[in-house]
Amino acid sequence: MTAIMKTSDSSARPSDPTWLDIATVEAACQVAPTTAGSIEIVDDCARFEALEPEWNRLHRKAGRRHHLAFQSHVWLSKWCAAFTVDRPDASTRLAIAVVRQGDTVCLICPFAVHRRYGISRLIWMGQPASQYGDVLLDPERASSIEIAIAFNRVLEHVAPDVVDLRRVREDSAIAPFLKARGAAVTGQNHAPFTDFTKLSSAEDYAARFSAKALKNRRRLRRRLEEKGAIRFEILPPGNAAADAMGLGLDFKRDWLVRRGEIYSALCDQKLRDFLVTATRWHDGNFKPFVSVMCCGDEAISVQFGIVTDGRLALHMIAYKSAWEKAGAGVLHIEETITHCIASGVRELDFLGPDAPYKRVWSDAAVTVNDYILAETLKGRVVEKVVLGGNRARLKDLLSRLPHAVRHRIARRLQHRPAR
Repeated sequence: MTAIMKTSDSSARPSDPTWLDIATVEAACQVAPTTAGSIEIVDDCARFEALEPEWNRLHRKAGRRHHLAFQSHVWLSKWCAAFTVDRPDASTRLAIAVVRQGDTVCLICPFAVHRRYGISRLIWMGQPASQYGDVLLDPERASSIEIAIAFNRVLEHVAPDVVDLRRVREDSAIAPFLKARGAAVTGQNHAPFTDFTKLSSAEDYAARFSAKALKNRRRLRRRLEEKGAIRFEILPPGNAAADAMGLGLDFKRDWLVRRGEIYSALCDQKLRDFLVTATRWHDGNFKPFVSVMCCGDEAISVQFGIVTDGRLALHMIAYKSAWEKAGAGVLHIEETITHCIASGVRELDFLGPDAPYKRVWSDAAVTVNDYILAETLKGRVVEKVVLGGNRARLKDLLSRLPHAVRHRIARRLQHRPAR
């Protein structure tokens, strides 16, 4: 089912599509419908699938300005199949706002509604698999004003208790609107990245490191080569890539358990199946990147990422725990960077969360925020008690537990029944 409404004339908006203040938000949310454009609220998978050609055209245009690897239609289509079901009792349903100026789609807000424990949350399509959330916006035809109007229409249509939009980059199209709307930041992290556009070779990149750092990596490589020939391979989408992804997820889960790190998402069978499946398909806006490093005949490290618009978003870096001290992870990243420079990749994004090893390879980082906005009394309770500062405090509390206790919790999560 879809709902279609008219938007306001945007001819008077500022030229900067990120410009917004709270007065503009309040005014935009009260705009009466006109014939200048329309908003369609898409809440079923069949209609979402039918949007593919228009979605892809807007994704190509919007992606020149923003990082939209996780907003491609093919990625969200597979997520839709894995995490939503078109039935009345489904826990997650679509709530996508599609804004048109004339016959042209100029804005897509890829929202969904998740209901659990009697609470409805407006979330991003793609959660928890996507590492960034944002809207798709044509900067020549739409601005934050259209975002404000579309957002308000979505709230009217689905009436969520709370808006819970996570992993929003500081430079995203929607960030100025969320700040102006008064959304609270409930979590903050940083995503390190490296810009290769000013480099002509891997040697140029290596020049940023000290002689000691380069010597240490050469030593790691020699020692690893003593155990067997090193092979770096990039796998095309398909069964081999899917098998490697499954192996990498096993590596990552085992590494987390050994360290006593509690990360329940990797124990979610639906998420695991989705990520494995993601390595089998691609289109013009989305290509999975799966690479394997082998020592002799043994796979010791796996990486998974998404390539879109000349950027590689590195979603997973995982290695076999027994090979950690041998430098499997370090040497694999070095090989990936060499490949990126040689193949013309403009940027390598390590994504969040921030980590010292990511900073070693990066030259900058972008702030990534989780935003929350209460819409009902129940939503305000969730905001204050569940999703607010308590989320960060709970994470800090867990990190302070003795390693043995965290290890037992992590193992229990690992072996819980599939949902």
